Amino acid sequence: MAYIGAPPPDRILTTEDIEDGAVEMSDISWKNQSANENLSGTIDSFTVKLAEKFTLTGDIAISKDLTLTKLADDGEALVLTTDASSRTIEGSGTISSNTFAQVPNASLTSMTGVLDNSVQDNITRLGTVTSGTIGSAVTGSPALNTVNFTNQACFAVYNSGSNQDLGTADTWLTWTSNQSDVDNLNGRNNDYYEIKEAGYYFVHGQVTFGGQMYDSQYNAVALFVNSTETTSAYIGGEFSQTDVATATVSFIKNLSIGDKIYLKAQHSGNTNTSLLNGTDRQTQLIGFKLFI
Repeated sequence: MAYIGAPPPDRILTTEDIEDGAVEMSDISWKNQSANENLSGTIDSFTVKLAEKFTLTGDIAISKDLTLTKLADDGEALVLTTDASSRTIEGSGTISSNTFAQVPNASLTSMTGVLDNSVQDNITRLGTVTSGTIGSAVTGSPALNTVNFTNQACFAVYNSGSNQDLGTADTWLTWTSNQSDVDNLNGRNNDYYEIKEAGYYFVHGQVTFGGQMYDSQYNAVALFVNSTETTSAYIGGEFSQTDVATATVSFIKNLSIGDKIYLKAQHSGNTNTSLLNGTDRQTQLIGFKLFI
């Protein structure tokens, strides 16, 4: 603002008073911040105040945003208090606190809230993590923990005894042995496998027949969960004493703790057909839990 004659001593400084290039960034700094700043009156514009702490020395009316701040986080809380008198803060504005120089938060400890979708997407795109430790409290869907991955529920059982004659009546296969150490939850019983950990399982039964069978006859196999048949298969055709025939059945099912899995076989005629048992595991029941 231009003046004729001597300018008023308390006039507002404007850009016309400062020549281009007279003030550079190196000339701008805070040399100090006051230990305390008093607040009172009306705040009707967006305002930032800088001090170590702030004291209400009168009533205050705020219609815009007031930010109380200090230069950097020195570990001490930014305090707004009164001068020991009862003071009133009113209006439609807001009061917030902050620091000019933010200290980056390198840890999520004690933080709460929900990660934005974009943050979750970036975490997903981290790819393979080759080192580090997943805390025991970390969960997902399904539950994410190292125990699930290193001790996946699985089993493979068979009968290491002699071959078994097969007649027209239902024959429930029996199990005497585990394949190597594959039965990490110890669910093998005499004629069934008992589920010890709930979840979705892939279960596969294999039955190998020996002896002989006429052309008009067939052998049947079926998998049961408790007393309910889940799947079955049939094989037919003539074979002699030197031949074998194998039938397989499988299912994927959500199983509960305590469910019993049975494998059943049946022959339609009266020829000398047998179930081939033994350590070569031509007849066996296997299964493992799926991560879904």
